[in-house]
Amino acid sequence: MFNLLRKECVSLVAESVLNIDKPKENAISPQQSPAAEPLNSPSSQDSTFETVAKSAARPAARTTGLWAFDALLYPILTNFVVFGISVYATYLTSKGGMKNAAGKPLHGWWGEMFHNRGNGVVNFFKKTGMSHEQADVSKMVFFSFVDGTAVAPMVKLLEDRREKIAKAIDDKLGTTPEDEIAAYKSEPKQSWFSVIAGRIAVLSIVVPTAYILGKMGLNDKLFNDPGKKFGAWMAKKPNLAKHFGNLDIKELGRVGVFEGFYTSVCTAGLYVTSRFIARKTNKKKTGEIESILDDNLQDFPQEKIAAVTGTKPKASEQLKKPRKSAPASRFTDYAKPTESPQITL
Repeated sequence: MFNLLRKECVSLVAESVLNIDKPKENAISPQQSPAAEPLNSPSSQDSTFETVAKSAARPAARTTGLWAFDALLYPILTNFVVFGISVYATYLTSKGGMKNAAGKPLHGWWGEMFHNRGNGVVNFFKKTGMSHEQADVSKMVFFSFVDGTAVAPMVKLLEDRREKIAKAIDDKLGTTPEDEIAAYKSEPKQSWFSVIAGRIAVLSIVVPTAYILGKMGLNDKLFNDPGKKFGAWMAKKPNLAKHFGNLDIKELGRVGVFEGFYTSVCTAGLYVTSRFIARKTNKKKTGEIESILDDNLQDFPQEKIAAVTGTKPKASEQLKKPRKSAPASRFTDYAKPTESPQITL
C-alpha cells in the first residue's frame, strides 16, 4: 500500500515538472503580448494628471444635496427666522409706545425703545420730502433689513458647512455623484464680506422699490389694506384673538402681510447676491475640496495645469506649495501618482 502511494506521488510531481515549459492552451506568448507599461512611466502620470485636472476644471451639475441645502437654509430657515424677527420688531416699532389705562407702557421699556427708534427714522425720512405714509413704509423696510441682519452669523456658519451637509444629504438619498470633486468644488466659498455685502445690496434694491410702490399707492393696495382686513378678521375670531393678548391684531396683520412679501424678497436677493459676490471676491472654493485638489495637482508643472484647466499659471501658483500633511479624503479615485518599482519579467 505504501509503495503504491509513493509511486502515485512521484508520478504527479514528475508530471508537474515536465509541464512547466509547455505553453498553456490559448495563452499568449511573450512575443505576442505588448510590454507592460511601468506604473511610474511619464505616460501613466500624464493619464492620472488628465483625470484630476479635467475634473478640477469642468463644471458639474448641482447635486440634489446642494439644492436641498439651499432650500433648507434660505427659503425655510432664514426666511422664517427673519420673518419672525421682523414682525416682532416692526410691530413694536409701530405700537411699542401704547399705554394702558394707568398710563404705563403696554410693552414695557423694551417696546418704548423700539417705538422711539422708529419715530427717529420716520422724522429723518420726512425731512427728505416723503409724506408720513411713505416715511412709515420706508421705516418698516429699513428696520426689516436691520433686524433681519441678525441672522447673518447663522447663514455664514451654515455656509461654511455647505459641502459636508450637502454630501450627507446626497449619501442619504442615494444621489451622490460619481465625480464628487467636480460636483462640490464649484460651489462658491461664502465669506463674512459676501454675506454682509449681499444684505446691503438687497437693501439698495428693496428700499427704492418700496418707495416707488408707495408713490404709486401699491403698498397700501397690495399689503397694508389686505393685512388690516386679515387682522380684523382674526380679531373677530375669539379662538384666535385670545392668543394675542393685548396686541393690536389689526396692526399685527398689516405688519405680517407687509413683512411676508419684503422678507421673501430680501431672502431671495441675499441668496443670489451673496453667491455672486463670493464668486467675484473669494476665489477659494469649498475648503475640503480645495485641499484635495491642491494635494493632487501640486507636483505637476504649472504649464500643464494651465493647458488642461484653461487657467493662467499664476492663478495656480498656490498649488505648487507643499502641504504639511494631506488630509484624509473620501476622493480616493483621484489620488496622486506615486512611484512604484518597475515590474519586469
